[in-house]
Amino acid sequence: MIVRVYGAGVNPADTYMRSGTYAIKPQLPYTPGSDAAGVVETVGPGVSKVKPVDRVYTANTVAGAYAEYALARVDQVSRPRQNTTFDQGTAL
Repeated sequence: MIVRVYGAGVNPADTYMRSGTYAIKPQLPYTPGSDAAGVVETVGPGVSKVKPVDRVYTANTVAGAYAEYALARVDQVSRPRQNTTFDQGTAL
């Protein structure tokens, strides 16, 4: 699914990866960031857990969270409580 990112978390692992000191070296090109909160733009066939326009937060994005849009697996996405802000969602 594609999530329009409204907030992105900054984790220690993201910081280490950007500095080149993390044990995992991403293949380039690489968009950093793993945690995000935003709105579902599109979903793939057979996805029923969420739908476009749903607010979500995600951990471990497929294609980095430090972007306008992030690619996320449905099993890594959750729906926050109704009054949760995007900033709070990135921390979840």
